[in-house]
Amino acid sequence: MKILRFFVLIAALAGLCWCEFGQDRSLGEIAQLVRDRADARPARRILLLGNSRTTGHDMPGMLRRIADSAGDAEKYQTLTLAPNGSSFESLANDWRVEREVAGSWDDAIVQGESRGQSDPYQADSFMANGAHLLKALHPRRGPSLLIVNWLYDRALYATDALYANHYRAMQAAHAVLAHQTDSKAVNIGSLWEKLKATLPTQPLTEDGNHPTTAASYFVALCLYEELSGKDVDVVRWAPDSVTSDVAARIRRFASQHRTEL
Repeated sequence: MKILRFFVLIAALAGLCWCEFGQDRSLGEIAQLVRDRADARPARRILLLGNSRTTGHDMPGMLRRIADSAGDAEKYQTLTLAPNGSSFESLANDWRVEREVAGSWDDAIVQGESRGQSDPYQADSFMANGAHLLKALHPRRGPSLLIVNWLYDRALYATDALYANHYRAMQAAHAVLAHQTDSKAVNIGSLWEKLKATLPTQPLTEDGNHPTTAASYFVALCLYEELSGKDVDVVRWAPDSVTSDVAARIRRFASQHRTEL
């Protein structure tokens, strides 16, 4: 019996090591691939590169559930490489990212670090390494999507001027990077400010930086609009932890402002 338990433990450890190092998908993405064997729809393969803002509350998984609830004719299959704290520089030097960037993808979604415009060194690194990544990507369905980052909460800035200056720097850097790489900037950062004004009692961050579940849902809705060309008023899914009223208001906001992305 002890020998059997030993071999079961070894097998479990080997499985965990394979999930962590032998391939790139998360356990959730692997489980989705298994379920997809019974789904006859054609696959739409989507690569996401980013950081903890990207993966918060399984935003990539939300994207799939949103598409399914909207009756999409394709099954969205995501592969997400977004270690916590990642920058464009660390992603550009990650062998797993290098391997997947060279692969064949229908779509690619990229999100840089929130600190990318915090000082001259970070700004230069953001531009140089972001350009390296985006120029290496050649998705079949059109340009790569560059998520324009959102600001930290106002309380984390010493003055209103610093808040406004950081916003302008973020907007300008993402616009230049998208133009230089023939990518499509998805201006989450701009709509984020308007959504805060629309839902003043609904927190969009958990710690002044990382998105709440409701905010991750908003990001996924915006990305679905870009990928599908559909209005999100056809979406029927929302996270269980977001009230139906808040979810409906977020969908309505995303629908009304989709041309501003």
